[in-house]
Amino acid sequence: MFNKFEIINLSFKYNGATLPIFSELNFKFNSDDNIGIYGYNGSGKTTLLNCLSGYYKPTEGKVLLNELIPDKMRKDIAIIRDEIDLFDYLNLEDNVKFFMNFYQRKYYYREVDDLLDKYNILEHKKKYVFEASKGMLKKTQIIISLLLI
Repeated sequence: MFNKFEIINLSFKYNGATLPIFSELNFKFNSDDNIGIYGYNGSGKTTLLNCLSGYYKPTEGKVLLNELIPDKMRKDIAIIRDEIDLFDYLNLEDNVKFFMNFYQRKYYYREVDDLLDKYNILEHKKKYVFEASKGMLKKTQIIISLLLI
């Protein structure tokens, strides 16, 4: 868990681009702060999140989590995107198992069932992706993320 998140002179430019997507961003926040990122389509919101999480390397500047660079903490960071990244031909429980296996993590039935119960989808764990509501699918993605970090 992080206590302090800091952005210092962050800039990002895609290879071959003339202008940066954003430049010289600076801000700080703590773990108990609520923040929002909004802007027009194509304004760099997702690119910024990719830089903050360590998926993209900024062109300039740095991102610090508890005064560490994110690539050193990559295993502790998860982003849940708008898209549903689950397999239609698997049920919710089997999607969790798949990602646990893919990332070579031990699957503990009790831990998974506790999280499914906490997020109120335990009784729906045998539903396939096409049968589940978007809310159930998002909760499943959150559970997978929690189990992987």
